[in-house]
Amino acid sequence: MASTSKQKHLFEDYDGFVEKFKPKKTTDDCYTPPDVYDCVSDWACERFGIDPSGIVRPFWPGGDYESFDYPEGCTVLDNPPFSILSKICEFYLDRGIGFFLFAPALTALSGAKTCMRTNHVFADCDIEYHNGAVVRTSFVTSFGDNVAETAPDLFRAVKRVQDERRSKERQRLVSEPRADGGHAREVRQVRRAPGGQAGRLRARERPGRPARSREEDLRRRAAAVGRGGGAP
Repeated sequence: MASTSKQKHLFEDYDGFVEKFKPKKTTDDCYTPPDVYDCVSDWACERFGIDPSGIVRPFWPGGDYESFDYPEGCTVLDNPPFSILSKICEFYLDRGIGFFLFAPALTALSGAKTCMRTNHVFADCDIEYHNGAVVRTSFVTSFGDNVAETAPDLFRAVKRVQDERRSKERQRLVSEPRADGGHAREVRQVRRAPGGQAGRLRARERPGRPARSREEDLRRRAAAVGRGGGAP
């Protein structure tokens, strides 16, 4: 009887069972999109006078930052494992190595040994990393005379590059060729059609059909949904 009950529980909690085997999104696996990294790097170099040719990135999967060969006068500008951020900062401070590091905004000031020895740049950027995790990110650095400063211009710059990337991705999906040679485009109505169901339509663009004709047809169908006529 006990075995049957256990099997029934596993069956009823199948989603929970599957969830245990899914890879977890952790802040130590937050690899930075290149466009975001370039944006942050450009800002840091301009703000603190960092030489771009002297930037090094010692953090990668399986890498060992403590054994990395740091050139004289280099600057570490990278996204380290957030779980050991305080230890990493202490390592660089004790060796006189300049750094500008990504850091979780909520705990950027939590390093008891390094908090007053570093500058914290609060930009509160909601960065979407390669593993899909969205982390509110600020930065900790050895540059500057402050313990903390805000950077609204960096926030705007990072938001702009992410918005541009997402816009390009949406355009790519919209124009992606179908197997039949056409293009699928889906439009979701903001207003709700009668009955509480969100209006929805799909228009297929046929090869050789004038672009203006396709756009007019799409507008006509969208208007029909908005009037409650449903998707044709």
